[in-house]
Amino acid sequence: MTTRTLCLMPLALAGCFIAPRETELGDQTPKNLPSAAHFTLECPKHAVGAFDSARSLITGQKLDCTAHAADRLGNPVAGVAVTIMVEAGRVGPLSMTSAEGEVAVAYETALPLPRETDPYPSGFQWNPDITCTAADKTLCNGQYLVPLWMEPQTWTSNPLGTLLMNNPAFDRNNLREPRRFDPIRRRADLPTQMPVNNPRDNLVTLIAVTRGHEAFTDTNNNGTFDNGETFIDLTEPFVDANDNGTWDVDEAYVDTNTNGTWDGKNVRWDADTKIWAQERILWTGAPAMQDTFAPEPVLFGPSQPVVLTCPNQTAGMPCTQAGPAATASLYIADPWFNTPARSSPSDGCSADAVASSPVAVTLTNAAGATYPAGFVATLTVTDVRNPSEPGTTIPTRNPPVQFTQPITCRFTGAEGGVVTTVPLMLTGTVQ
Repeated sequence: MTTRTLCLMPLALAGCFIAPRETELGDQTPKNLPSAAHFTLECPKHAVGAFDSARSLITGQKLDCTAHAADRLGNPVAGVAVTIMVEAGRVGPLSMTSAEGEVAVAYETALPLPRETDPYPSGFQWNPDITCTAADKTLCNGQYLVPLWMEPQTWTSNPLGTLLMNNPAFDRNNLREPRRFDPIRRRADLPTQMPVNNPRDNLVTLIAVTRGHEAFTDTNNNGTFDNGETFIDLTEPFVDANDNGTWDVDEAYVDTNTNGTWDGKNVRWDADTKIWAQERILWTGAPAMQDTFAPEPVLFGPSQPVVLTCPNQTAGMPCTQAGPAATASLYIADPWFNTPARSSPSDGCSADAVASSPVAVTLTNAAGATYPAGFVATLTVTDVRNPSEPGTTIPTRNPPVQFTQPITCRFTGAEGGVVTTVPLMLTGTVQ
C-alpha cells in the first residue's frame, strides 16, 4: 500500500491532496504495451455484504477480482505493473501480470465508506452523456450512471409499492431511482432528519491503471495507428465516487501529463499513456425490523392470512376435490433497496419444518445472478391431504384449522463471510 500525492490545481492556487487507498507497483517497460481495448478489471461477483442491521460496517468481507492486460491483438502481456484505486475499502498487495496477462486483486471491505449520493433527478438514462454533469463532453468517461447488472431497467421510486399495488406505476421511459428515508440513521448536519437512501449510496468504484496505448481500429491492418482511423479517447484516470461521469475536486485521479490538474480527453490518439478500466461493486446491508414499518419499507412478508378452502364444499358434506393452491410473495431488500449479497449457492428463502403441519409450502426464489432493487420469492401453499385421489373423501375442517409457517431467508455476504438471516412468518387457515 502506498500513498500518492495528487495535485488538483496549480500549487499557487490550491495545492495537492493525498489519495490513499491506492496500491501499485513500480515502473514497467514491456516490449509490447497493453491496449486499452484489452485492459480490464472484473469482479465475478458484484456484491459484498458490508453492513449489519444497525448500519455498522463489517470489516474484512472479501471479494476476489482480476485485472487483465493484453496487446491490440488480444495476446496477454506479462510483467505489467497495475495500479488499483478504490472509492471505499482496500486491496491487498499486487504482483506483476502473469504469463496469462492477469493479476489477482484481493478486495475487502474497510474504511473509508462509500460516498453517499442523492437520487439522480432524471433517473437512469441509456445515453451516459445525459447523466454526465460536465457541459464539455470531452470531460465525460462514457460510463452509465449504474452498471446494467444492477437492473436499473426495473427501477421505480418505490419498488415494493410497485410490486404490491403498481403505485408508482412502472414506466420504462422514466426509470426513477429508488429512494427512502432511513428509519435508523440520522444526518450528522441535521440530527433530527433522516438521510435519504438510494441504491448508489453503496455503489463502489474501482479502477485499474497501467501504461499502454489507447484503443484504435486498424482499418488497413498495418499494425499501427494512422490518421483517420477511429480510436477511443480516454480521460485521465479518476475514481468517480459520485457516479456523475466526470471528475470532481474531491476525487482521486492520476495526473498522466504531470501538469498539476485533471484533464479530460485530449482529442488525439496516445501511443504511450496511462490506460485504465473501471469496475463497480455494491456494498449491501441487512434489513432491520424498523425497515418493515417505515415509509417505503424494504422488508415484506405476506400481510394477509392464506385461506385454503374445499372447492365443492356443501354444508356438512365431505370434501372430494383438492382445493386450489394459494400463492403469496415476499420481498427483501437492504436499507438502500439493493438485494443482500448472495455468495453461496444455498442463499435464498426456505420453509422451516413444522411438525404435523396441515399444509405444505414450497418456495421459488428469484434468480441470484444480479442485484436488482430487492429480492422476491413466491410461496405456494397446498393442503397436505389429497381428496382427489380415487375413492378418497375427507372430512372438512369445521372450524378451519389455523397454521403458522416460519420462513427463513439467508444471505452470505462474501465467500466464507458473515451470513445475514431474515425471519418471516406465513399464517393462514385450511378447511
